[in-house]
Amino acid sequence: MRRVALVGMLFSALVAQSATATATDVPNPAEAGQFSAPFSEIPLFAERPPASNAEASRIPTAVSAAMLPDGRIIYWGGLEGIENAGAPIAADGGRTVINSRTRILDLRDGTPKWSTPSPEDGAKDDLFCADQRLLVDGRLLAVGGTVWKPDPVDLSPATGEGGPGGTVELFGSDQVTLFDPATEEWTRNAHMMANPRWYPTATTMGNGKILIVSGVARLIYNFSGLNVQATETFDPSTGSVTDNGQTGSTSLPLFARMHLLPDGKVFYDGVGQMWGPFGQSADEALWAFHKAYDPQKKTWTNYGMGSYGARSGALSVLLPLKPPYKEARILIAGGTLGSSPGSYLANDLTEIVTVADGASTSETGPALNNRRWYSSSVLLPDGNVVALSGADRDEVILPGSETPVTEAELYDGESWTPLASAHRIRTYHNSAMLLPDGSILVGGHAPINTGYGGSGDNSAQPVTGTNNFKDPSFEIFKPPYLFRGPRSKITHVQKGIAWGKDFKVTTPDAADVKKVVLMHMPAVTHITDADQRSIELDYDIASNGTLDVKAPPSGNVAPPGYYYLFLMTDNGEGLTPSNARIVRVWNNEIQSAALAPMGP
Repeated sequence: MRRVALVGMLFSALVAQSATATATDVPNPAEAGQFSAPFSEIPLFAERPPASNAEASRIPTAVSAAMLPDGRIIYWGGLEGIENAGAPIAADGGRTVINSRTRILDLRDGTPKWSTPSPEDGAKDDLFCADQRLLVDGRLLAVGGTVWKPDPVDLSPATGEGGPGGTVELFGSDQVTLFDPATEEWTRNAHMMANPRWYPTATTMGNGKILIVSGVARLIYNFSGLNVQATETFDPSTGSVTDNGQTGSTSLPLFARMHLLPDGKVFYDGVGQMWGPFGQSADEALWAFHKAYDPQKKTWTNYGMGSYGARSGALSVLLPLKPPYKEARILIAGGTLGSSPGSYLANDLTEIVTVADGASTSETGPALNNRRWYSSSVLLPDGNVVALSGADRDEVILPGSETPVTEAELYDGESWTPLASAHRIRTYHNSAMLLPDGSILVGGHAPINTGYGGSGDNSAQPVTGTNNFKDPSFEIFKPPYLFRGPRSKITHVQKGIAWGKDFKVTTPDAADVKKVVLMHMPAVTHITDADQRSIELDYDIASNGTLDVKAPPSGNVAPPGYYYLFLMTDNGEGLTPSNARIVRVWNNEIQSAALAPMGP
Protein backbone atom coordinates (compact mmCIF):
# COMPACT_ATOMS: atom_id res chain seq x y z
CA MET A 1 0.00 0.00 0.00
CA ARG A 2 2.85 2.37 0.83
CA ARG A 3 4.30 1.87 -2.68
CA VAL A 4 0.93 2.55 -4.32
CA ALA A 5 0.56 5.73 -2.26
CA LEU A 6 4.03 6.89 -3.30
CA VAL A 7 3.23 6.33 -6.98
CA GLY A 8 0.05 8.34 -6.56
CA MET A 9 1.93 11.21 -4.90
CA LEU A 10 4.53 11.30 -7.69
CA PHE A 11 1.89 11.33 -10.40
CA SER A 12 -0.06 14.09 -8.61
CA ALA A 13 3.10 16.17 -8.42
CA LEU A 14 3.72 15.74 -12.14
CA VAL A 15 0.17 16.80 -12.96
CA ALA A 16 0.38 19.82 -10.64
CA GLN A 17 3.68 20.88 -12.18
CA SER A 18 2.22 20.61 -15.69
CA ALA A 19 -0.87 22.59 -14.70
CA THR A 20 1.25 25.38 -13.21
CA ALA A 21 3.37 25.64 -16.36
CA THR A 22 0.26 25.83 -18.50
CA ALA A 23 -1.32 28.55 -16.40
CA THR A 24 1.72 30.82 -16.27
CA ASP A 25 3.17 30.37 -19.74
CA VAL A 26 0.41 30.67 -22.35
CA PRO A 27 1.99 30.89 -25.83
CA ASN A 28 0.98 33.46 -28.43
CA PRO A 29 -1.30 31.60 -30.91
CA ALA A 30 0.10 33.65 -33.81
CA GLU A 31 3.44 32.00 -33.06
CA ALA A 32 2.51 28.65 -31.51
CA GLY A 33 -1.00 27.92 -32.76
CA GLN A 34 -3.76 26.87 -30.41
CA PHE A 35 -5.58 23.71 -29.36
CA SER A 36 -9.32 23.86 -28.79
CA ALA A 37 -10.88 22.45 -25.65
CA PRO A 38 -11.48 18.70 -25.98
CA PHE A 39 -14.90 17.61 -27.22
CA SER A 40 -16.57 14.21 -27.32
CA GLU A 41 -19.73 12.34 -28.23
CA ILE A 42 -20.21 11.85 -24.46
CA PRO A 43 -19.93 15.29 -22.79
CA LEU A 44 -18.22 13.83 -19.71
CA PHE A 45 -15.14 13.00 -21.77
CA ALA A 46 -14.90 16.59 -22.96
CA GLU A 47 -14.40 17.54 -19.32
CA ARG A 48 -11.90 14.79 -18.50
CA PRO A 49 -10.49 11.55 -19.93
CA PRO A 50 -12.08 8.21 -19.01
CA ALA A 51 -11.09 7.14 -15.50
CA SER A 52 -12.07 3.47 -15.53
CA ASN A 53 -12.31 0.48 -17.82
CA ALA A 54 -16.09 0.82 -17.92
CA GLU A 55 -15.87 4.46 -19.01
CA ALA A 56 -13.19 3.75 -21.62
CA SER A 57 -15.43 1.18 -23.29
CA ARG A 58 -18.46 3.42 -23.83
CA ILE A 59 -17.63 4.81 -27.31
CA PRO A 60 -14.86 4.27 -29.90
CA THR A 61 -11.72 6.35 -30.10
CA ALA A 62 -10.40 7.63 -33.43
CA VAL A 63 -7.63 5.16 -34.28
CA SER A 64 -8.54 5.47 -37.98
CA ALA A 65 -10.31 8.37 -39.69
CA ALA A 66 -11.16 9.58 -43.19
CA MET A 67 -12.72 12.71 -44.69
CA LEU A 68 -15.74 11.93 -46.85
CA PRO A 69 -16.59 13.86 -50.05
CA ASP A 70 -19.44 15.71 -48.32
CA GLY A 71 -17.16 17.08 -45.60
CA ARG A 72 -18.09 14.65 -42.83
CA ILE A 73 -15.58 12.39 -41.07
CA ILE A 74 -15.86 8.65 -40.51
CA TYR A 75 -13.72 7.04 -37.83
CA TRP A 76 -13.38 3.83 -35.85
CA GLY A 77 -11.58 2.53 -32.80
CA GLY A 78 -9.17 -0.21 -31.87
CA LEU A 79 -8.52 -2.73 -29.10
CA GLU A 80 -12.26 -2.65 -28.43
CA GLY A 81 -13.16 -4.90 -25.52
CA ILE A 82 -9.64 -5.06 -24.08
CA GLU A 83 -11.05 -3.63 -20.87
CA ASN A 84 -12.97 -6.88 -20.32
CA ALA A 85 -9.84 -9.00 -20.13
CA GLY A 86 -9.54 -11.08 -16.97
CA ALA A 87 -5.88 -11.84 -17.58
CA PRO A 88 -2.96 -10.39 -19.55
CA ILE A 89 -4.05 -9.61 -23.10
CA ALA A 90 -1.87 -12.37 -24.58
CA ALA A 91 -3.85 -14.90 -22.56
CA ASP A 92 -7.34 -13.47 -22.87
CA GLY A 93 -7.53 -11.22 -25.93
CA GLY A 94 -9.01 -13.89 -28.15
CA ARG A 95 -12.08 -14.05 -25.94
CA THR A 96 -12.53 -10.41 -25.00
CA VAL A 97 -11.52 -8.18 -27.93
CA ILE A 98 -14.40 -7.31 -30.28
CA ASN A 99 -14.75 -5.62 -33.65
CA SER A 100 -14.18 -1.87 -33.75
CA ARG A 101 -17.23 0.39 -33.75
CA THR A 102 -17.54 3.20 -36.28
CA ARG A 103 -18.93 6.71 -36.03
CA ILE A 104 -19.55 9.66 -38.36
CA LEU A 105 -18.55 13.10 -37.06
CA ASP A 106 -20.08 16.19 -38.68
CA LEU A 107 -18.25 19.47 -38.03
CA ARG A 108 -19.57 21.40 -41.01
CA ASP A 109 -21.66 23.95 -39.10
CA GLY A 110 -19.15 24.31 -36.26
CA THR A 111 -21.12 22.18 -33.78
CA PRO A 112 -19.99 18.53 -33.52
CA LYS A 113 -22.68 15.98 -34.32
CA TRP A 114 -22.37 12.18 -34.35
CA SER A 115 -24.20 9.38 -36.12
CA THR A 116 -23.67 5.63 -36.32
CA PRO A 117 -23.24 3.82 -39.67
CA SER A 118 -24.76 0.42 -40.36
CA PRO A 119 -23.51 -2.05 -39.39
CA GLU A 120 -21.91 -0.43 -36.37
CA ASP A 121 -18.78 -2.56 -36.40
CA GLY A 122 -18.27 -2.00 -40.12
CA ALA A 123 -17.00 -5.43 -41.17
CA LYS A 124 -17.14 -9.20 -40.91
CA ASP A 125 -13.65 -8.98 -39.46
CA ASP A 126 -12.26 -6.20 -37.30
CA LEU A 127 -11.41 -2.98 -39.18
CA PHE A 128 -8.72 -2.39 -36.56
CA CYS A 129 -5.31 -2.58 -38.29
CA ALA A 130 -6.80 -2.32 -41.79
CA ASP A 131 -5.77 0.43 -44.21
CA GLN A 132 -8.24 2.64 -46.04
CA ARG A 133 -8.42 4.82 -49.15
CA LEU A 134 -11.05 7.23 -50.44
CA LEU A 135 -12.04 6.13 -53.95
CA VAL A 136 -12.79 8.35 -56.94
CA ASP A 137 -16.49 7.42 -56.73
CA GLY A 138 -16.70 8.71 -53.15
CA ARG A 139 -16.77 5.37 -51.36
CA LEU A 140 -14.23 4.49 -48.68
CA LEU A 141 -12.23 1.30 -49.19
CA ALA A 142 -10.82 -0.68 -46.25
CA VAL A 143 -8.50 -3.64 -46.85
CA GLY A 144 -7.36 -6.24 -44.34
CA GLY A 145 -7.66 -5.90 -40.58
CA THR A 146 -7.73 -8.25 -37.62
CA VAL A 147 -9.35 -11.59 -36.84
CA TRP A 148 -9.24 -12.18 -33.09
CA LYS A 149 -9.43 -15.72 -31.72
CA PRO A 150 -7.65 -17.95 -29.23
CA ASP A 151 -4.87 -19.99 -30.79
CA PRO A 152 -3.51 -22.59 -30.50
CA VAL A 153 -5.31 -23.49 -27.24
CA ASP A 154 -8.75 -22.20 -26.28
CA LEU A 155 -9.20 -22.32 -22.51
CA SER A 156 -12.61 -20.64 -22.54
CA PRO A 157 -15.66 -22.43 -21.17
CA ALA A 158 -18.17 -23.59 -23.76
CA THR A 159 -20.28 -20.53 -22.99
CA GLY A 160 -17.43 -18.20 -23.92
CA GLU A 161 -17.70 -16.47 -20.56
CA GLY A 162 -15.31 -16.17 -17.65
CA GLY A 163 -11.65 -17.24 -17.29
CA PRO A 164 -8.78 -16.71 -19.71
CA GLY A 165 -9.62 -17.52 -23.30
CA GLY A 166 -6.35 -19.09 -24.28
CA THR A 167 -3.29 -17.70 -26.05
CA VAL A 168 -4.41 -14.93 -28.38
CA GLU A 169 -3.50 -14.84 -32.06
CA LEU A 170 -3.88 -11.84 -34.33
CA PHE A 171 -4.83 -13.28 -37.70
CA GLY A 172 -4.86 -11.04 -40.74
CA SER A 173 -8.14 -10.46 -42.55
CA ASP A 174 -8.68 -11.10 -46.26
CA GLN A 175 -11.71 -8.80 -46.35
CA VAL A 176 -12.26 -5.90 -48.73
CA THR A 177 -14.89 -3.63 -47.18
CA LEU A 178 -16.59 -0.52 -48.59
CA PHE A 179 -18.43 2.35 -46.96
CA ASP A 180 -20.98 4.34 -48.98
CA PRO A 181 -21.50 7.89 -47.61
CA ALA A 182 -24.86 8.18 -49.42
CA THR A 183 -26.41 5.22 -47.58
CA GLU A 184 -24.13 5.32 -44.51
CA GLU A 185 -23.66 1.57 -44.84
CA TRP A 186 -20.68 -0.76 -44.75
CA THR A 187 -20.72 -3.66 -47.21
CA ARG A 188 -18.36 -6.52 -47.95
CA ASN A 189 -16.87 -6.55 -51.43
CA ALA A 190 -17.70 -9.62 -53.50
CA HIS A 191 -14.00 -10.23 -54.13
CA MET A 192 -11.62 -10.82 -51.22
CA MET A 193 -7.85 -10.62 -51.19
CA ALA A 194 -5.91 -13.79 -51.86
CA ASN A 195 -3.76 -13.01 -48.83
CA PRO A 196 -5.00 -12.19 -45.32
CA ARG A 197 -3.28 -8.99 -44.17
CA TRP A 198 -2.84 -7.42 -40.75
CA TYR A 199 -1.13 -3.98 -41.00
CA PRO A 200 -1.13 -3.68 -44.82
CA THR A 201 -0.58 -0.49 -46.82
CA ALA A 202 -2.90 0.65 -49.60
CA THR A 203 -1.84 3.36 -52.09
CA THR A 204 -3.83 5.00 -54.90
CA MET A 205 -1.99 4.76 -58.22
CA GLY A 206 -2.20 7.10 -61.18
CA ASN A 207 -4.95 5.06 -62.86
CA GLY A 208 -7.13 5.05 -59.74
CA LYS A 209 -6.42 1.43 -58.86
CA ILE A 210 -5.19 0.63 -55.36
CA LEU A 211 -1.87 -1.12 -54.71
CA ILE A 212 -2.02 -3.36 -51.60
CA VAL A 213 1.27 -4.47 -50.01
CA SER A 214 2.68 -6.11 -46.89
CA GLY A 215 0.91 -7.16 -43.69
CA VAL A 216 1.06 -10.54 -41.98
CA ALA A 217 -1.32 -13.48 -42.16
CA ARG A 218 -0.78 -14.19 -38.47
CA LEU A 219 1.37 -12.29 -36.00
CA ILE A 220 2.28 -14.26 -32.89
CA TYR A 221 2.72 -17.71 -34.40
CA ASN A 222 4.06 -16.56 -37.74
CA PHE A 223 5.45 -19.93 -38.76
CA SER A 224 6.40 -18.66 -42.23
CA GLY A 225 8.93 -16.27 -40.71
CA LEU A 226 7.92 -13.68 -43.31
CA ASN A 227 5.53 -10.82 -43.84
CA VAL A 228 3.15 -11.16 -46.80
CA GLN A 229 5.34 -10.68 -49.86
CA ALA A 230 2.66 -10.97 -52.54
CA THR A 231 1.13 -7.67 -53.64
CA GLU A 232 -2.37 -7.18 -55.02
CA THR A 233 -4.29 -4.53 -56.94
CA PHE A 234 -7.90 -3.48 -56.28
CA ASP A 235 -9.85 -2.09 -59.25
CA PRO A 236 -12.67 0.24 -58.05
CA SER A 237 -14.49 0.01 -61.39
CA THR A 238 -14.97 -3.76 -61.16
CA GLY A 239 -14.38 -4.57 -57.50
CA SER A 240 -11.82 -7.16 -58.51
CA VAL A 241 -8.62 -7.91 -56.59
CA THR A 242 -5.73 -9.19 -58.71
CA ASP A 243 -2.45 -10.75 -57.61
CA ASN A 244 0.52 -8.93 -59.16
CA GLY A 245 2.50 -12.12 -59.72
CA GLN A 246 5.92 -13.25 -58.66
CA THR A 247 7.74 -10.17 -59.98
CA GLY A 248 5.30 -7.97 -58.07
CA SER A 249 6.17 -9.62 -54.76
CA THR A 250 8.58 -8.05 -52.29
CA SER A 251 9.42 -7.94 -48.59
CA LEU A 252 8.23 -4.86 -46.69
CA PRO A 253 7.63 -3.97 -43.05
CA LEU A 254 4.17 -3.64 -41.57
CA PHE A 255 2.36 -0.43 -42.58
CA ALA A 256 5.22 0.29 -44.98
CA ARG A 257 5.40 4.00 -45.80
CA MET A 258 4.55 4.22 -49.50
CA HIS A 259 4.30 7.29 -51.77
CA LEU A 260 3.13 7.64 -55.38
CA LEU A 261 5.88 9.33 -57.43
CA PRO A 262 5.22 11.77 -60.33
CA ASP A 263 6.46 9.11 -62.78
CA GLY A 264 3.74 6.67 -61.67
CA LYS A 265 5.90 4.36 -59.57
CA VAL A 266 5.08 3.66 -55.91
CA PHE A 267 8.03 4.31 -53.60
CA TYR A 268 8.96 2.71 -50.26
CA ASP A 269 11.23 4.95 -48.15
CA GLY A 270 12.69 2.60 -45.53
CA VAL A 271 10.06 3.32 -42.86
CA GLY A 272 7.34 1.13 -41.37
CA GLN A 273 6.29 -0.62 -38.18
CA MET A 274 9.20 -2.99 -37.68
CA TRP A 275 8.34 -4.68 -34.40
CA GLY A 276 6.99 -8.20 -34.02
CA PRO A 277 6.44 -9.27 -31.41
CA PHE A 278 7.33 -12.72 -32.74
CA GLY A 279 6.21 -11.60 -36.19
CA GLN A 280 9.68 -10.55 -37.24
CA SER A 281 10.55 -11.37 -40.81
CA ALA A 282 13.63 -13.45 -41.60
CA ASP A 283 14.62 -11.00 -44.36
CA GLU A 284 13.96 -7.81 -42.39
CA ALA A 285 17.48 -6.48 -43.02
CA LEU A 286 16.28 -5.69 -46.56
CA TRP A 287 13.80 -3.12 -45.21
CA ALA A 288 16.56 -0.53 -44.93
CA PHE A 289 16.67 -0.20 -48.73
CA HIS A 290 14.46 2.14 -50.72
CA LYS A 291 12.58 0.55 -53.61
CA ALA A 292 9.82 1.39 -56.09
CA TYR A 293 7.05 -0.59 -57.75
CA ASP A 294 6.34 -0.13 -61.46
CA PRO A 295 2.62 -0.88 -62.03
CA GLN A 296 3.14 -1.22 -65.79
CA LYS A 297 5.85 -3.86 -65.56
CA LYS A 298 4.75 -5.23 -62.16
CA THR A 299 8.34 -5.17 -60.94
CA TRP A 300 10.32 -3.64 -58.07
CA THR A 301 13.60 -1.73 -58.40
CA ASN A 302 16.02 -0.92 -55.57
CA TYR A 303 16.78 2.82 -55.30
CA GLY A 304 19.29 3.24 -52.49
CA MET A 305 19.25 3.58 -48.71
CA GLY A 306 18.45 6.39 -46.28
CA SER A 307 20.85 8.21 -44.00
CA TYR A 308 19.92 6.11 -40.97
CA GLY A 309 18.83 2.81 -42.51
CA ALA A 310 15.50 1.27 -41.50
CA ARG A 311 13.26 3.34 -39.22
CA SER A 312 10.24 2.16 -37.23
CA GLY A 313 7.33 4.31 -36.09
CA ALA A 314 8.70 7.41 -37.82
CA LEU A 315 6.60 10.04 -39.57
CA SER A 316 6.89 10.06 -43.35
CA VAL A 317 5.46 12.88 -45.45
CA LEU A 318 5.61 13.50 -49.19
CA LEU A 319 6.47 17.21 -49.40
CA PRO A 320 4.62 19.44 -51.93
CA LEU A 321 5.00 18.51 -55.58
CA LYS A 322 5.92 21.53 -57.70
CA PRO A 323 5.92 22.14 -61.46
CA PRO A 324 7.35 20.60 -63.61
CA TYR A 325 6.76 17.63 -61.26
CA LYS A 326 10.03 15.85 -62.02
CA GLU A 327 11.08 14.91 -58.49
CA ALA A 328 9.61 13.97 -55.11
CA ARG A 329 10.95 14.94 -51.69
CA ILE A 330 9.99 13.01 -48.55
CA LEU A 331 10.36 14.16 -44.96
CA ILE A 332 11.18 11.43 -42.43
CA ALA A 333 11.54 12.18 -38.71
CA GLY A 334 11.61 10.48 -35.33
CA GLY A 335 10.76 6.85 -34.66
CA THR A 336 13.31 4.26 -33.62
CA LEU A 337 16.28 2.98 -35.62
CA GLY A 338 16.71 -0.45 -37.14
CA SER A 339 14.47 -3.39 -37.91
CA SER A 340 13.25 -5.58 -35.05
CA PRO A 341 14.34 -5.62 -32.29
CA GLY A 342 15.86 -2.23 -33.17
CA SER A 343 16.18 0.57 -30.67
CA TYR A 344 13.69 1.18 -27.88
CA LEU A 345 14.10 4.92 -27.33
CA ALA A 346 12.74 7.37 -29.89
CA ASN A 347 15.09 9.73 -31.70
CA ASP A 348 14.97 13.33 -32.92
CA LEU A 349 16.57 12.62 -36.30
CA THR A 350 15.27 14.14 -39.53
CA GLU A 351 16.19 13.26 -43.10
CA ILE A 352 14.98 14.41 -46.50
CA VAL A 353 14.82 11.78 -49.23
CA THR A 354 14.84 13.06 -52.81
CA VAL A 355 13.64 10.73 -55.56
CA ALA A 356 14.32 11.51 -59.23
CA ASP A 357 15.42 9.68 -62.36
CA GLY A 358 15.05 6.22 -60.82
CA ALA A 359 17.27 6.84 -57.79
CA SER A 360 16.97 8.19 -54.26
CA THR A 361 19.34 10.31 -52.21
CA SER A 362 19.09 11.21 -48.53
CA GLU A 363 20.36 14.19 -46.57
CA THR A 364 20.11 14.92 -42.87
CA GLY A 365 17.76 17.65 -41.71
CA PRO A 366 17.22 19.70 -38.54
CA ALA A 367 16.62 17.85 -35.28
CA LEU A 368 13.15 17.64 -33.80
CA ASN A 369 12.54 19.48 -30.54
CA ASN A 370 11.13 16.27 -29.05
CA ARG A 371 12.21 12.69 -29.48
CA ARG A 372 9.09 11.28 -31.09
CA TRP A 373 7.79 7.76 -31.68
CA TYR A 374 4.43 7.25 -33.34
CA SER A 375 3.67 10.90 -33.94
CA SER A 376 0.99 11.90 -36.43
CA SER A 377 2.12 14.25 -39.20
CA VAL A 378 -0.07 16.64 -41.18
CA LEU A 379 1.01 18.44 -44.35
CA LEU A 380 -0.35 22.01 -44.41
CA PRO A 381 -1.43 23.97 -47.51
CA ASP A 382 1.51 26.37 -47.05
CA GLY A 383 3.90 23.43 -47.49
CA ASN A 384 4.89 23.13 -43.82
CA VAL A 385 4.42 19.99 -41.74
CA VAL A 386 3.03 19.69 -38.20
CA ALA A 387 4.00 16.74 -35.95
CA LEU A 388 1.56 15.92 -33.15
CA SER A 389 1.12 13.42 -30.28
CA GLY A 390 3.20 10.28 -29.78
CA ALA A 391 5.65 9.17 -27.10
CA ASP A 392 9.36 9.20 -26.31
CA ARG A 393 9.88 5.44 -26.78
CA ASP A 394 8.40 2.42 -28.50
CA GLU A 395 5.26 1.72 -26.49
CA VAL A 396 4.73 -1.65 -28.14
CA ILE A 397 7.97 -3.04 -26.68
CA LEU A 398 6.99 -2.10 -23.11
CA PRO A 399 3.53 -0.55 -22.86
CA GLY A 400 3.13 1.94 -20.04
CA SER A 401 6.82 2.87 -19.87
CA GLU A 402 6.57 5.77 -22.31
CA THR A 403 6.38 9.49 -21.57
CA PRO A 404 3.78 11.21 -23.78
CA VAL A 405 4.70 14.03 -26.15
CA THR A 406 1.95 16.65 -26.07
CA GLU A 407 3.86 19.53 -27.68
CA ALA A 408 3.23 19.98 -31.40
CA GLU A 409 6.02 21.25 -33.65
CA LEU A 410 6.26 22.64 -37.16
CA TYR A 411 8.76 21.94 -39.95
CA ASP A 412 9.17 24.84 -42.38
CA GLY A 413 11.96 23.42 -44.54
CA GLU A 414 14.67 24.96 -42.37
CA SER A 415 13.93 24.00 -38.77
CA TRP A 416 11.42 22.53 -36.33
CA THR A 417 9.59 25.17 -34.27
CA PRO A 418 7.87 24.28 -30.97
CA LEU A 419 4.12 24.94 -31.00
CA ALA A 420 1.34 24.74 -28.42
CA SER A 421 0.73 21.62 -26.34
CA ALA A 422 -2.40 19.51 -26.52
CA HIS A 423 -4.75 19.15 -23.56
CA ARG A 424 -4.86 15.35 -23.79
CA ILE A 425 -2.32 12.57 -23.92
CA ARG A 426 -2.36 10.64 -27.21
CA THR A 427 0.47 8.12 -27.53
CA TYR A 428 -0.36 4.84 -29.29
CA HIS A 429 -3.10 4.69 -31.96
CA ASN A 430 -3.47 8.45 -32.31
CA SER A 431 -4.70 10.23 -35.45
CA ALA A 432 -4.66 13.70 -37.02
CA MET A 433 -6.13 15.06 -40.24
CA LEU A 434 -6.36 18.35 -42.13
CA LEU A 435 -9.80 19.98 -42.16
CA PRO A 436 -11.18 22.20 -44.97
CA ASP A 437 -10.61 25.39 -42.95
CA GLY A 438 -6.88 24.64 -42.62
CA SER A 439 -7.09 23.46 -39.00
CA ILE A 440 -6.23 19.93 -37.80
CA LEU A 441 -8.55 17.42 -36.13
CA VAL A 442 -6.55 15.52 -33.48
CA GLY A 443 -7.88 12.35 -31.85
CA GLY A 444 -7.16 8.80 -30.86
CA HIS A 445 -5.31 7.10 -28.00
CA ALA A 446 -5.93 3.40 -27.49
CA PRO A 447 -2.96 2.02 -25.53
CA ILE A 448 -2.08 -1.57 -24.77
CA ASN A 449 -2.44 -2.50 -21.10
CA THR A 450 0.77 -1.83 -19.19
CA GLY A 451 3.41 -4.49 -19.74
CA TYR A 452 0.79 -6.59 -21.55
CA GLY A 453 -0.36 -7.57 -18.06
CA GLY A 454 -3.09 -6.74 -15.61
CA SER A 455 -6.68 -6.53 -16.70
CA GLY A 456 -8.21 -4.18 -19.21
CA ASP A 457 -6.50 -0.85 -19.74
CA ASN A 458 -5.26 -0.74 -16.11
CA SER A 459 -6.77 0.79 -13.02
CA ALA A 460 -3.98 3.28 -12.29
CA GLN A 461 -1.99 5.91 -14.17
CA PRO A 462 1.77 5.27 -14.56
CA VAL A 463 4.23 7.77 -13.10
CA THR A 464 5.21 8.81 -16.63
CA GLY A 465 1.91 10.64 -16.97
CA THR A 466 0.43 8.38 -19.63
CA ASN A 467 -3.33 8.00 -19.42
CA ASN A 468 -3.65 4.28 -19.96
CA PHE A 469 -7.39 4.30 -20.64
CA LYS A 470 -8.67 4.82 -24.18
CA ASP A 471 -9.64 8.45 -24.84
CA PRO A 472 -12.54 9.08 -27.28
CA SER A 473 -12.18 12.86 -27.25
CA PHE A 474 -11.01 15.16 -30.06
CA GLU A 475 -9.21 18.49 -30.16
CA ILE A 476 -8.84 20.92 -33.05
CA PHE A 477 -5.42 22.47 -33.53
CA LYS A 478 -5.26 25.80 -35.31
CA PRO A 479 -1.80 26.38 -36.81
CA PRO A 480 -0.23 29.85 -36.49
CA TYR A 481 -1.31 30.83 -40.00
CA LEU A 482 -4.94 30.97 -38.84
CA PHE A 483 -4.09 33.93 -36.58
CA ARG A 484 -2.70 36.20 -39.30
CA GLY A 485 -5.75 38.30 -40.01
CA PRO A 486 -8.14 38.24 -43.00
CA ARG A 487 -8.26 35.18 -45.24
CA SER A 488 -8.92 34.96 -48.96
CA LYS A 489 -12.19 33.56 -50.30
CA ILE A 490 -13.09 31.24 -53.14
CA THR A 491 -16.41 32.37 -54.56
CA HIS A 492 -16.57 29.77 -57.33
CA VAL A 493 -14.70 26.80 -58.77
CA GLN A 494 -15.97 23.93 -60.88
CA LYS A 495 -16.44 20.70 -58.97
CA GLY A 496 -14.75 18.50 -61.55
CA ILE A 497 -11.19 19.15 -62.68
CA ALA A 498 -9.67 17.30 -65.64
CA TRP A 499 -5.99 16.46 -65.94
CA GLY A 500 -4.14 18.73 -68.32
CA LYS A 501 -6.97 21.24 -68.72
CA ASP A 502 -7.09 24.80 -67.41
CA PHE A 503 -9.85 25.76 -65.00
CA LYS A 504 -10.97 29.02 -63.41
CA VAL A 505 -11.16 30.04 -59.77
CA THR A 506 -13.18 33.13 -58.91
CA THR A 507 -11.96 35.12 -55.92
CA PRO A 508 -12.06 38.78 -54.87
CA ASP A 509 -8.45 38.33 -53.71
CA ALA A 510 -6.94 37.25 -57.03
CA ALA A 511 -4.22 39.92 -56.97
CA ASP A 512 -2.97 38.74 -53.56
CA VAL A 513 -2.80 35.02 -54.29
CA LYS A 514 0.67 33.52 -53.89
CA LYS A 515 -0.14 29.82 -54.31
CA VAL A 516 -2.93 27.60 -55.62
CA VAL A 517 -2.78 24.20 -53.98
CA LEU A 518 -4.58 20.87 -54.35
CA MET A 519 -4.40 18.58 -51.30
CA HIS A 520 -5.64 15.00 -51.34
CA MET A 521 -8.47 14.35 -48.89
CA PRO A 522 -7.11 12.64 -45.76
CA ALA A 523 -7.60 9.00 -44.77
CA VAL A 524 -5.31 8.08 -41.87
CA THR A 525 -4.72 4.98 -39.77
CA HIS A 526 -1.91 4.15 -37.36
CA ILE A 527 -0.38 7.60 -38.15
CA THR A 528 -0.06 6.70 -41.86
CA ASP A 529 -1.80 8.11 -44.93
CA ALA A 530 -0.19 6.85 -48.12
CA ASP A 531 -2.27 9.29 -50.21
CA GLN A 532 -1.36 12.45 -48.26
CA ARG A 533 -0.02 14.84 -50.91
CA SER A 534 -0.01 18.50 -51.89
CA ILE A 535 0.29 19.74 -55.47
CA GLU A 536 1.20 23.34 -56.24
CA LEU A 537 -0.38 24.56 -59.48
CA ASP A 538 0.72 27.14 -62.03
CA TYR A 539 -1.77 29.96 -62.55
CA ASP A 540 -2.28 33.37 -64.14
CA ILE A 541 -4.36 36.29 -62.91
CA ALA A 542 -7.06 37.06 -65.45
CA SER A 543 -8.16 40.63 -66.15
CA ASN A 544 -11.62 39.98 -64.72
CA GLY A 545 -10.26 39.11 -61.27
CA THR A 546 -10.33 35.36 -61.70
CA LEU A 547 -7.45 32.91 -61.73
CA ASP A 548 -6.68 30.77 -64.76
CA VAL A 549 -5.23 27.64 -63.16
CA LYS A 550 -3.38 24.82 -64.87
CA ALA A 551 -4.61 21.41 -63.70
CA PRO A 552 -2.13 18.64 -62.85
CA PRO A 553 -0.86 16.95 -66.01
CA SER A 554 -1.74 13.35 -65.07
CA GLY A 555 -2.95 10.93 -62.47
CA ASN A 556 0.63 10.19 -61.52
CA VAL A 557 0.89 13.72 -60.14
CA ALA A 558 -2.69 13.89 -58.85
CA PRO A 559 -4.21 10.40 -58.56
CA PRO A 560 -7.94 10.43 -59.33
CA GLY A 561 -10.08 11.32 -56.37
CA TYR A 562 -11.23 14.08 -54.05
CA TYR A 563 -9.08 17.06 -53.09
CA TYR A 564 -9.12 20.25 -51.09
CA LEU A 565 -8.46 23.33 -53.24
CA PHE A 566 -6.76 26.11 -51.25
CA LEU A 567 -5.70 29.64 -52.19
CA MET A 568 -2.75 31.00 -50.25
CA THR A 569 -2.36 34.76 -49.76
CA ASP A 570 0.19 36.86 -47.87
CA ASN A 571 -0.96 39.83 -45.80
CA GLY A 572 2.59 40.66 -44.76
CA GLU A 573 2.80 38.17 -41.90
CA GLY A 574 3.16 35.00 -43.96
CA LEU A 575 1.03 32.71 -46.09
CA THR A 576 -2.58 32.23 -44.98
CA PRO A 577 -5.00 29.69 -46.49
CA SER A 578 -8.52 30.26 -47.72
CA ASN A 579 -11.25 27.89 -46.68
CA ALA A 580 -10.97 24.97 -49.06
CA ARG A 581 -13.43 23.88 -51.70
CA ILE A 582 -13.77 20.13 -52.23
CA VAL A 583 -13.24 19.14 -55.87
CA ARG A 584 -12.78 15.91 -57.77
CA VAL A 585 -9.84 15.38 -60.12
CA TRP A 586 -10.22 12.85 -62.92
CA ASN A 587 -9.46 12.22 -66.57
CA ASN A 588 -12.32 14.30 -68.03
CA GLU A 589 -14.79 17.00 -67.06
CA ILE A 590 -17.17 15.74 -64.40
CA GLN A 591 -20.69 17.11 -64.33
CA SER A 592 -21.99 18.35 -60.98
CA ALA A 593 -24.93 15.96 -61.14
CA ALA A 594 -22.57 13.00 -61.14
CA LEU A 595 -20.86 14.03 -57.92
CA ALA A 596 -21.64 13.08 -54.36
CA PRO A 597 -22.86 16.02 -52.23
CA MET A 598 -20.03 18.47 -51.77
CA GLY A 599 -18.57 19.94 -48.60
CA PRO A 600 -17.98 23.56 -47.68
